[in-house]
Amino acid sequence: LTIAESGRALQLERISTMADRVFGNHEKAQRWLRKPSRVLNQVPIDLLQSEAGATLVEDELNRIAYGIVA
Repeated sequence: LTIAESGRALQLERISTMADRVFGNHEKAQRWLRKPSRVLNQVPIDLLQSEAGATLVEDELNRIAYGIVA
């Protein structure tokens, strides 16, 4: 893997782990990542293709974790 690819792989793992923690289990987290989000206006997993999109997904997971309504 290139340095960029390695960085993206680590980022994807970090977000997946964060989603698991926020939703309480892996299945719920994966369902959320693959379901269109009204707040994000896209499917979260599709946003992970870019650094900016991944940041949006992380921000939304933090809002969910802390009960902040968008």
